Amino acid sequence: MQTPIWRKKYIKAYIAVSSPFGGTMKALKMSASGHIRLVSAANRMVLRKLQRSFPSLPFMAPDLRLWPPNETIVITPERNYTAHDMEQFFGDIGYTDGYQMMEVGKAGQDFFEGPTHVDEVYCVYGTKTPTLVQLIYDSSFSDQNPQVVNGDGDGSVNLRSLEVCRGWKNVKEITLPGAEHLKILRDERLIDQIKRVAGFHGS
Repeated sequence: MQTPIWRKKYIKAYIAVSSPFGGTMKALKMSASGHIRLVSAANRMVLRKLQRSFPSLPFMAPDLRLWPPNETIVITPERNYTAHDMEQFFGDIGYTDGYQMMEVGKAGQDFFEGPTHVDEVYCVYGTKTPTLVQLIYDSSFSDQNPQVVNGDGDGSVNLRSLEVCRGWKNVKEITLPGAEHLKILRDERLIDQIKRVAGFHGS
């Protein structure tokens, strides 16, 4: 961690792009059932084993400050889960290490506070793309590929998580309707914004 004096001197601007500051429901789907498009069920199980080795995955579980205890986010024949049931959820999917990694990771970071000692702070993200808000398992929890209910977001990160930066001091929030989580990096609207911040005036 650099000192406030160093940051003030050497960092002109901080630009957050598509940042899951409050977690994402997609992390729970990946933890439970694996996630990648256009792969077979067998390959998805292999992928799940790999994905569960990433500490960043449970770290991105939905933040309790954004998901209330009365909001059901995972439905199974045996029981339902909210964001406040993560210890039980990770235990029931056979991934107890995930809960431990989540606890350790979240204890060391709080993105709700935002960057400090930087003159210019920007928060850029996409909206209006269907984004997972609820998982529904009919059977074989959690090996089954679940049904999903979608809401607003950038296709990967839920809108409420992207909007965490609204609480930061001196932040300029920029929303790009239709910009998806990764494709935003090729979006001319984002590129133009970065050029303006960097002072680039080329053609």
